[in-house]
Amino acid sequence: MLEPKTEIIYQLLNKPADFLSGRKLAEDLGVSRVSVWKHVESLVNDGFKIQAVRNRGYQLEKFPETIHEVALRGLALSLGFNKKLYFYDSIDSTSSEVERQLTEDGNTSIAVIANRQTNGRGRRGNHWFSEVPGNIALSIGIKSNIDLSRMGLYTLWIGIRIVEYLREYTESDFTLKWPNDIYFEDRKLAGILTEAKIEMDQVQSLITGLGVNVNASIDSYPDSLKEIVATVHQITGVPVNLNDFAARLLVVVWQAANEYITQDLTERVLALWPRYDYLMGSRVRAKASNEMIEGVAMGIDEKGQLSIQLDDGETRKVHSGEVTLMR
Repeated sequence: MLEPKTEIIYQLLNKPADFLSGRKLAEDLGVSRVSVWKHVESLVNDGFKIQAVRNRGYQLEKFPETIHEVALRGLALSLGFNKKLYFYDSIDSTSSEVERQLTEDGNTSIAVIANRQTNGRGRRGNHWFSEVPGNIALSIGIKSNIDLSRMGLYTLWIGIRIVEYLREYTESDFTLKWPNDIYFEDRKLAGILTEAKIEMDQVQSLITGLGVNVNASIDSYPDSLKEIVATVHQITGVPVNLNDFAARLLVVVWQAANEYITQDLTERVLALWPRYDYLMGSRVRAKASNEMIEGVAMGIDEKGQLSIQLDDGETRKVHSGEVTLMR
């Protein structure tokens, strides 16, 4: 049984074109109609816009402008996500919380979303700036049992699915900078962090973290980032409905992770990557086999490695690390 306010929002979401009677809500919740009214009033005080008409019932018209746990849970459920979902206004790291929950709770599937992180994690120990409100930080954790050798294209697949979602949601072009960044033009919009618990070359659990710049003002970022970051609001020119955006993004990441775990997507990733490749044909600098190399980015191989063609015609492969676009 859902918490009453979540159940109310879930039912209102599933009847958007008409009113939902207070009597039906009371019967489904096993409470009085007065109790339903009190829950609705509490939701209205939290920023929901719910129209109440005598002898007709209730109709949901608008969500709060900031992420609200009840809205997030109701929307996720309406989209088919029925796993454990935790929401925090502020947390050290959503991925750290997923790791804690997977260890302590024994769940096989967990999602964590936060308005802000005080210690957001990036690749190679870097910090992901997410201290200001208006953005989204989310992580999902899945207990799995797949061979480590299959993980080379995982982050790239997650990135492809997110870019497809962003393009559809905003009608704007986004690209993927190998191996884990999402760009709009030459500015970074989002970053993906994949972490795995490995035993005997088997991935026992998989944590996928994602940070997306959504509604925060560019002026709220440190000076070192203002010229290199993008936000969805900046791109579209209108504020994003954070609850809807976050719920849909959660489902996209969740489905993408499960698709990868259960299917061989090698051919699909290789076919789609050129469509979204930010680096393709550009001159780059990267570290390969403990040496810095420069050349032209030529896409990826079946293991997810970046191919770089050197000036002498030799092609080198980069397995991991930072890649710098040369100007």
